Amino acid sequence: MDNEKSLLTIPADLKYLPALQNFISSLAQLAGLEKRDIEYLSLAVEETVTNVIQHAFQPEENASFELECSFDKLEFSVTIRDKGVPFDPGRYQKYEIDESLSDIAKPGLGFRLIQGSVDRLTYHNLGYGGKEVNLLKFIAQKHIDDYLPEAELEAFPEPTATPARPDRIPYHVEMLKPEQAVEVAQCAYRTYGYTYSLENIYFPERLIQMTQSGDLVSAVIVSDITGEVLSHCALEFYGRRHGIPEIGAAFTKPQFRGMGCINTLNDYLIDFAHRQKLPGIYSKAVTTHEYSQKALAKIAFNPCGILIGFTGRKFFTGMSKNLSQRETLILYYRLLQNYPPIGIYCPPQHREMILSLCQVNNLTVKELEDTISNTGKDSANLSRIDVEVNERLNYVNIHIPQYGQDLLRQILLRVKALAQKKNEAFNIYLDLTNPDTLTLCSELEKNGFFFAGIFPSAPVPYLILQYLNNVYIDYQQLAVNSAYCLELLDYIKDRDPNQQ
Repeated sequence: MDNEKSLLTIPADLKYLPALQNFISSLAQLAGLEKRDIEYLSLAVEETVTNVIQHAFQPEENASFELECSFDKLEFSVTIRDKGVPFDPGRYQKYEIDESLSDIAKPGLGFRLIQGSVDRLTYHNLGYGGKEVNLLKFIAQKHIDDYLPEAELEAFPEPTATPARPDRIPYHVEMLKPEQAVEVAQCAYRTYGYTYSLENIYFPERLIQMTQSGDLVSAVIVSDITGEVLSHCALEFYGRRHGIPEIGAAFTKPQFRGMGCINTLNDYLIDFAHRQKLPGIYSKAVTTHEYSQKALAKIAFNPCGILIGFTGRKFFTGMSKNLSQRETLILYYRLLQNYPPIGIYCPPQHREMILSLCQVNNLTVKELEDTISNTGKDSANLSRIDVEVNERLNYVNIHIPQYGQDLLRQILLRVKALAQKKNEAFNIYLDLTNPDTLTLCSELEKNGFFFAGIFPSAPVPYLILQYLNNVYIDYQQLAVNSAYCLELLDYIKDRDPNQQ
């Protein structure tokens, strides 16, 4: 099924709400959403539309807004767009907004209802283009535990430093076939439990849909003798990964470890990326153990940041060591193309570390004059901010397509509101080619953000800052493989306000 879209323009008047809900319910039934999911989605739309009508426009204003529904086999999406007052998630909270993150109170009921009723919620301030809220529900499909008995979903044993080398069997690499999806989802579950960020990896039908749409380039190692899937790895292109994919979802069945399966898959996918002339690839390695860090170092990936407490607590059944805290990830990057020197503005407090990370990642930069930043003062532009919320793992990513006068306030409003929803880890990406990053970095650090690293993409690299919402991390529990990663970890720990 191709993506089907419907668009409505609706007067900003609550009397149209019942007709709007009937329209969405009818489309959702057509898409195949279950009755309970339709009710949840309808509730989220009601709350969002009510907030738009009540807060985006003046009572006497003759205004309208747009509502777009789209769906395919995988998901049903509702996008609500308006050109009223810029989105303020604190507007309907029971507290006074100030530019501080120190006072996290309980959120209002409406905000909880919206976030708790959908599978994914994103906000986009579009500057003079207005703003939009996207509500997404996955269409019900079988989870891997609906396909297989519990005994076939037991966790794989933990990897070892020196795995036994089994007798090598003949195998080959191929792209994932639909009939292999259940076996891959089973292996993902037995490897990661519920902790992998790409939730669709646990749903065979969604996995097939993503490979068919190109959101996932999924490769498997298959036995030449039995046809069994031995190992899996993928390039993830969905969302913001469209231009620079993440290589991940890597696992090998324990009995086939030590045969070079992951190395073979990595070479295959990196060759694919080269042929597509992609600028680079990134990946994340856990700090529960060092094995994934070593694997990435072997294929010329370089560390560029450490995301402290980024995902939910990892628990591997049968492992001798389990983390009692949120999982910290090391961010790795591999540059695939050569670029001329890129001019960047380094916040002086992090200059040496930023330049060091650029050098380690083979990114040639030239430091631009350290002028005084004038965020928004030389332009009447409003800020454009994209916020991605992963409610299952309680983390938030913030990207800024356009800097404007109101940027700091808009960022702090969102972080404060989402922190009240018990999101625990926040990452914000700041454009190092924009001089306004100099001032913005300092202002955010005054409000509890601290250094995470860089994303050394070209032609625009990013500075990454992070914020933890009442989360304490015991850095002594983190396993790192290299002296450079240890140096970076110490640098971050010294700047983590939660360690003070």
